[in-house]
Amino acid sequence: MPVAEGESVLYGKFDGTPVKYCGEDHMLIRDDDVLLAWDTGAMSFDGVRCISDRILVSVTKQEDTTVSGIALAPGAAEQAKTSAGKVVKMGEGRVARERRSCPTRERRRVHAKFRDFAGSDVKLDGDDYVICRMSDCLAKWSE
Repeated sequence: MPVAEGESVLYGKFDGTPVKYCGEDHMLIRDDDVLLAWDTGAMSFDGVRCISDRILVSVTKQEDTTVSGIALAPGAAEQAKTSAGKVVKMGEGRVARERRSCPTRERRRVHAKFRDFAGSDVKLDGDDYVICRMSDCLAKWSE
């Protein structure tokens, strides 16, 4: 299991199955649906860790004007999905059939372009991030 008993987890909006156990509401979550985990307290950038082959990408929100100065219609920036940013955290790698992690090469401090709508938006300490799978990355580069 990629998480331990007592850890808090973040999973996708439509993942999981609600169940009632001993009179309390719970969610059954597949281990593959867990995006982030942290030990205690509130979810924060320093406390979270990526699960398996997931990466945490720092993104900037779309501006309300283009680079050339053209103003965008209200709401247009929110409709555009950010699909590039700086990789700031990585998981240990994909889990192979034998349940061993396939370690990944260090790719932090690089920028990545990932598939549109492939990631899940998350806000940590007031900053915007996207968490996605490494396999959803289409390109990487250094600045």
